[in-house]
Amino acid sequence: GNSAIFAAASEACEMSVSASESKVGACLSRQDSHLRHIVLHPNGTRRLAWAGIGMLLLIWDAVTIPLQVFDFGSFESFFKVISAIVICYWAVDIPICFLIGYKARDGTFEMRPEAIARHYLKTWFWPDVFVVAIDVIITLVVDSGLLVQHKFEASSTSQAGALSVR
Repeated sequence: GNSAIFAAASEACEMSVSASESKVGACLSRQDSHLRHIVLHPNGTRRLAWAGIGMLLLIWDAVTIPLQVFDFGSFESFFKVISAIVICYWAVDIPICFLIGYKARDGTFEMRPEAIARHYLKTWFWPDVFVVAIDVIITLVVDSGLLVQHKFEASSTSQAGALSVR
């Protein structure tokens, strides 16, 4: 069960460290943390797949947001559904970021949940919360009909800047 997951994660972590690097503890992890088995390696397959989904959603926004000035009739509900999916992705991404390891200044991969959480809170947590909150508020305003421009849809394009800077 958990020991197999930890062994696979440790093996993946060790494989990602260059062969020339001889630092002991190139991937830092604690055996005593109950969250250690769900921490994602920053170069791991699951982490890259999650980031790939985010990139696809950003491309979707980049293509469809300029098209929102046109009347798409029956496709409008489809665009609203995709917009809701985009917002849900970014909202779920915030807690996931608390469990994604990072490469420390000394070249090691930090995989301890406590250290990852501190690092995320000091770096991208507040910008992420701000952008997602704006998206949610705009979507609620648009869906409630308080906004006169009925073609304006909430989007996550501001996430593109945050993702590309990371």
